[in-house]
Amino acid sequence: MKDGKKRIAFIDLAKGFCITLVVFYHSKGVLDCHYLTDSFFMSFRLPLYFFLSGLFFKDYGNFRTFLIKKANRLLIPFFFFYLCFSVLIPNAMHYFLGMNFETVIGWPTLWAFIWPGQYPNIPIWFLWCLFLMNILFWIVRYILKDSLIVLTIICIMLGIIGYWLIDIHDTDYGNIFKALQSIPFFYFGYLFTHYQGLSTLQSLSKKKIIICMLIFLIPTFILSVIIPYPTIYTFYICGITGTLFILLLANIFQYLPLFSYIGRYSIMLLLTHGIFLRILTPLYHYVSQYIGATSTTVVMTVLLLLSYYIVIPLMCRFLPYVTAQRPLIKE
Repeated sequence: MKDGKKRIAFIDLAKGFCITLVVFYHSKGVLDCHYLTDSFFMSFRLPLYFFLSGLFFKDYGNFRTFLIKKANRLLIPFFFFYLCFSVLIPNAMHYFLGMNFETVIGWPTLWAFIWPGQYPNIPIWFLWCLFLMNILFWIVRYILKDSLIVLTIICIMLGIIGYWLIDIHDTDYGNIFKALQSIPFFYFGYLFTHYQGLSTLQSLSKKKIIICMLIFLIPTFILSVIIPYPTIYTFYICGITGTLFILLLANIFQYLPLFSYIGRYSIMLLLTHGIFLRILTPLYHYVSQYIGATSTTVVMTVLLLLSYYIVIPLMCRFLPYVTAQRPLIKE
C-alpha cells in the first residue's frame, strides 16, 4: 500500500493496533509491570505483525527488483537506525561521556544483531527478521512455482523447525530461527490476499463480523489466559485466531484517528520508539512514584503515541529515504 495507491482503511487501523501493542509491551518493560491482559495480547502481537506484512507480498517479476524494493523498505531503514542508535551514538556516549547502556560496546556492536548481543535499539530486530523472511519466502515460492499445496506444507514445516530450534537453543543467530518460526503467519497473510480475504471481509455485515469476532476471540482467550500452557499448537492457534480477531475489530471501526495515523507510518514507530523509551526512562520512574507503575505505563504510552503527530511529519520531511517513504536505491 503506497501513498500513490488507494489505501485500505481498516488495514491501517489494524497496523495501528499492532504497533500500539508493540510500543505498550516495550513501555511496560521500563518499570517491569504486568497486567491481566499480558498473556492474551502476547499470544498474537507478533503473529499479527507478520500476517499484515504477508498480506501485500509481491514477487515483482524477478529477484533483483524484489531485493531492491525490500532493501529500500526494510534493509536501509534497519541499518541506518542500527548504525546510528546502536553503534555510533552509544559508543560515543560511552567513551566520551562515560555513559553505560548495559549493552555490548566497542567493535562487537557492529555485529550484535547477528552474533547476539544486547544492543540499545532492540525493537528494530523485526525489520531484519522480516527481510530474511521475505527473501526466504520468495525463494521457496519461486522454486515451487506457486504450488499452493506444496507451498503450504513447506511453510508449516519451516515454522515447526523454527519453533523447535528456538525451543532447544538459547541463542537465535540473526533472528533466523524467529523468521522460520513465524513464516506460517506471513504465509497466512499471503493466502488471505490470494483467496480474496480482504474483499470478503469488507463485504461482511456488522452482525456477521461480531459473530466471527466471538468465534476467534474465545479460543484465543481460553488458550492464552484460562489454560496458558505454551505448546506449538497453542502458539499457532492463538497467533491465527488472535490475528483474525484484531482484523475483524479493525474492520468494524475502519478508522480511528490516532491508531490509523500511526498504523500508516508504523515503521517509523518501530524504528524510533525504543530510542524514546530509553530517553524517557527517568521520567517513567519519577512519575511512577506518584501514580504507580501500571498507571504510569498507560499514561506514558499514550503520550508517546501522541507525540508521533509531531515526530512523523518531521521524519517524512527530513528522513524519507531511511524510513521507507522514498526509495534510496533506484527501483
